[in-house]
Amino acid sequence: MPASAFVFRIFTGMSNKLLAIVLFMLPLLCGCQDKEIEQPEICDSSCEEIKELESSINKVVFKHSQSGRHNFRTGISVTKTDSGAFAKYHGYTRMEFGRASSRNFEAELNKSEWLDFIETLYKCDVDKWEKKYDGTKKGQFDTEWSLDISFSDREETDSFSGDNEYPQNYKEFAKLMEDMRDKIKAKIAKQAEAPLENKLEIEYEKKFEEPISDFELSIKKISYNILNGNYISVARTDTGAIARDGLNFGETSNRGLPFEQELDTDEWLDFIRALRKCNIDKWEKGRDTSAIMLWLYNNMPPFLMKKISQEWEIEIFSSNEKEPIVFSSSDTDPSNWKDFKKIMNSMTARIKAVKKESDDKLKAEYQKRFGEPINDFEFSIRSISIYEGENYITVFRTATGAIVMYIDDPWNRQELDTGEWLDFIRTLHKCVNEWGKNYNTTRYSRYSSSKWELEIFSLYENESNLIDKDDLIFGSNAYPPNWEEFKELIKNMATRAKKMTQEEIEEEDLYFNNTHLSPPAQILAP
Repeated sequence: MPASAFVFRIFTGMSNKLLAIVLFMLPLLCGCQDKEIEQPEICDSSCEEIKELESSINKVVFKHSQSGRHNFRTGISVTKTDSGAFAKYHGYTRMEFGRASSRNFEAELNKSEWLDFIETLYKCDVDKWEKKYDGTKKGQFDTEWSLDISFSDREETDSFSGDNEYPQNYKEFAKLMEDMRDKIKAKIAKQAEAPLENKLEIEYEKKFEEPISDFELSIKKISYNILNGNYISVARTDTGAIARDGLNFGETSNRGLPFEQELDTDEWLDFIRALRKCNIDKWEKGRDTSAIMLWLYNNMPPFLMKKISQEWEIEIFSSNEKEPIVFSSSDTDPSNWKDFKKIMNSMTARIKAVKKESDDKLKAEYQKRFGEPINDFEFSIRSISIYEGENYITVFRTATGAIVMYIDDPWNRQELDTGEWLDFIRTLHKCVNEWGKNYNTTRYSRYSSSKWELEIFSLYENESNLIDKDDLIFGSNAYPPNWEEFKELIKNMATRAKKMTQEEIEEEDLYFNNTHLSPPAQILAP
């Protein structure tokens, strides 16, 4: 009897219920329940075209420049290799009131990244572009751009260019170039961090007898900002980390530098392990509300401010992510919120100890230097910005004294010790003690020889919070008492700021090139 007839007779002799059980068990009995039928890769005509292009393209070169009051030049080249591709980026910037800076970076791409790049390039329909686009100048800039694509199977190069005019879908193409620039930047950063991350892996396992998690290893920095003005950040370094305080001015503005506390590697590992135990990596992500929080902080009436003063935002900067991971206030606090606050409050307390030590030293040095206690005005000053004639400088207090710099040229900056800072603020106080706020009937534009401005930013302790005060004094063709003495004070500070040597400038350039890799995105897009 044929096997098929035998199986048919068995099935026809079963009840419906028994037949259902057998049919259910049959895949289990034959051991094929987990086997999936392999589907052949389907490649349509567009896919075949991309593969053909990828195999024939040798190199893609993009150049873009803007000239006018400010000058920008950008170049990106991607060259095919046996293992994928080699990408290069060149950027040049020259501002109207500043020195020129030039940056060059390069990185290797794997085959998948090369193929993705070519596929996205042709999704921009570059093969349908006109060879030349001519337009008229728009605004203050003249713009020029070019794209050259070379091939291995023919000598001719596909070349496209434009003057003050772009193809219809140029923005999508510009986004591709910006993404390539960012990819080069990310690869360089990752390569630079590899030795440190290897060290952290070893130290972590030695300390806790278990491997470090991907989340802990990837953390580069965490910032915690509360609307009431409290702010703290902890950033990874080669030797551990730096914990910094701050206010609404953040960490890099001309309103002052935050006080900071160095942590060693063991302390950094304890910190990131505590964060992981809070399950912060499993919290529901929010949106970046920092701009909204800053506006509210500066504009909200006091009676409403109290109701929302505990609104918060957390940003985690990761070596695995292009943008920071953001968590922000919601109707309910996340899990383990109290544990997280305890960790950050402990770090804040350490920084406050640094600030108290600096404050105590400042008071003692002032008493010793001038034979009287420092007054509230001088003690509260965090920074001073002055625009007067050719001098446009800022001076801000640090834990060890102060820094003076040209606002428009941060390469020209010098450190002051505590004594020099005290001499400066004491003379400043004597000059401005009886000044009014306005020595001009109308507001004005800057960069005019008869106009001047003084901005004093102060911080006061109020119970557990910091209160900021921003005093602006300005004038034109009219001057307050003691003006000549004030001008001499500013002239001396400006002279200090200009004393940077060529060697120091080159060191600053090297730091700038290694930490600020990206030019503005608008360099690429029209």
